[in-house]
Amino acid sequence: MDIGTIVIGLITVALCIIPFFLMRKSKQLNEQNLINGLQALADSYHCELAAKEVSMDFVIGISASNNYVFYYKYRNGKMQEEAIPLDAIDRCEVMTRRRTIKAGKKRETVYEKLELAFIPQHAQTPPTRVTFFDADEQIQPNGQLKLIRDWEARINEVLKARKLVNS
Repeated sequence: MDIGTIVIGLITVALCIIPFFLMRKSKQLNEQNLINGLQALADSYHCELAAKEVSMDFVIGISASNNYVFYYKYRNGKMQEEAIPLDAIDRCEVMTRRRTIKAGKKRETVYEKLELAFIPQHAQTPPTRVTFFDADEQIQPNGQLKLIRDWEARINEVLKARKLVNS
């Protein structure tokens, strides 16, 4: 092998690797921006985050004192921030919108929307909803179903413990 072949080989390998490196770096930067947005939201309520999880275009977290759930989403230049005080919430529910499609001889269920709804203690107040997945924004769910179920269980556990303490 001569030097020219080695150089061309190295350049070809570099051209194949660089896009993956750039995509990874972009994803890390996006995650860090989401975490910074959530942290700024928590700071504005004088709360420290005990737990947080990042998805594709949003991050959700709960305060260390279990008083607030924070949600921060940034997509296509639009920002959505929610700080949900848990002392005004009765329960938390997963809300799904799905449809059934025919794929050959089988029927398949396709999720169109996954939302976490915070049902308030007072019926006249509408529930606060935060979106984990929307088919208009993403092609298919990518772990959001497990994530939303985990957060529903975690928040309902906190709410149940708060009710026991207050009774």
